[in-house]
Amino acid sequence: MKATPAASVFACIILVLFMSPGAYSQQHDTAEISRVHFSGLPVVYYTPETKLAFGGLGIITFANPHYRQRYPSQVQLGVAYTTNQQLLFYVPFRIYLAKDLFTAYGELGYYKYSYFFYGIGNTQPVDYKELYKVNYPRVRVNGLIRVTPFVYAGIRYWYENFNIVQTEPGKELATDPTITGARGGITSGMGPVVNIDSRDNLFSPSHGWFGEAAVQRYDRSLGSDFEYSRYSADLSHYFAVTKKTVLAANIFFDAVSGNAPFNQLALLGGNKKMRGYYEGRYRDKDMLVTGVEYRFPIWWRFGAVVFANGGGVADHLSAVWRSFRTSGGAGLRYLLNKKDKVNIRLDAAFGQHSSGYYFTIGEAF
Repeated sequence: MKATPAASVFACIILVLFMSPGAYSQQHDTAEISRVHFSGLPVVYYTPETKLAFGGLGIITFANPHYRQRYPSQVQLGVAYTTNQQLLFYVPFRIYLAKDLFTAYGELGYYKYSYFFYGIGNTQPVDYKELYKVNYPRVRVNGLIRVTPFVYAGIRYWYENFNIVQTEPGKELATDPTITGARGGITSGMGPVVNIDSRDNLFSPSHGWFGEAAVQRYDRSLGSDFEYSRYSADLSHYFAVTKKTVLAANIFFDAVSGNAPFNQLALLGGNKKMRGYYEGRYRDKDMLVTGVEYRFPIWWRFGAVVFANGGGVADHLSAVWRSFRTSGGAGLRYLLNKKDKVNIRLDAAFGQHSSGYYFTIGEAF
């Protein structure tokens, strides 16, 4: 069977994955089984998708004291309310067990959210957008086993019950019957996932690789209302330019084939991929995005970054280059947690007829 361009790029990034080199807290001891740290802090952040958001975040971090873990296990519990009248309840987690032989990560959540829909593809007028509101639970679970010191392989399962509760009368989602998923529905899919991780730090690496590649099949046998496949690959490399400066590079590929709903298409934009564009400003079946970021200290706990991104979406990978877009910007960093190197980031990013400001925790990649 002849490989499609999308499948070829996916295969190439898979190959690179395998060839690449490898706040305040209170401590409680638990019968010499693990070191457990409980932390809690208020949360305030800003993105174009949420506007101002505020809430709270609880973090449980634990590690076995009898052997050296590369990273501690962590479970978070977050609740946030935004000035867009959105409610977010989320539990992201990453757990290492059996001397790091097994890892599980993902997210459980419930969202009362509102989005802007700009249409599918690249031909919509620059000023077109429509508001729609949704309620949905989300389950994203990955379970992997270590197969080499830096490579894990396993199974991914994703579920959402996307309940659209409001659309704008006369706009596309309310009137166009050709938009798959315009009335909402369940997506439920699973498949293999592979990780490579040789980073020296989980939150702000100065050298090493991180990569993730996955294939998922969404099918009625799994309870999905839609039948389609998703192929994704995410690869980052970190270079220590000097003792205190880092150059980070990222490439991200996402593609769907089959009858995918509009909310499950590849989405360009957001606070991680192609900053400067609203998440979903452009969406289609295939997407390829690249980014580079230079990180350097300023004074005390403050640092700064400059970054540039390029990428696009299309209904075929070969057409992505005809809709290629760029963005760039700069940001400030404040080192919130010196031990784990967790940063608060404030970014200003500018694209074509678009801009975005982001105030949140953690690096973009």
